[in-house]
Amino acid sequence: MKINKLYVVVLNLIIVVALTACSTQNLSSDDIKTANPTAESFLSEKPEADIFVKGNIVYKNAEQIDWIQDTSFTLGEKVMTIKEVSNEGNNFKHGTASKLSVGTEIFELEKKNGHLLIALVNEEKIPYIGLIEG
Repeated sequence: MKINKLYVVVLNLIIVVALTACSTQNLSSDDIKTANPTAESFLSEKPEADIFVKGNIVYKNAEQIDWIQDTSFTLGEKVMTIKEVSNEGNNFKHGTASKLSVGTEIFELEKKNGHLLIALVNEEKIPYIGLIEG
């Protein structure tokens, strides 16, 4: 009994497709989770950190980042005011800061630059960068 070469090729192709289909996982975007750091997780690693929360994004002091040190900032629109101060990460919500004083105003840049915001403290512009995963 002769086996046709085409038959062998088709049979092998079917086996490969079947094995591939069985091993492939169907991942939806719900299965892949990326999460931005929380104030609680950030402060547990760096309790002395200078951070605040706007919306659900944690912003950390960015004065020591090289490219930010070389940037001049023109303030844009005011986006929030610090409402409370806490060192307990689980107490953080929109408007909570670890070091900035209550009443500190937070601004966007005139020319938006990613997730960079500016705190105005005694006429000094202090840059903060959003901690975004993903």
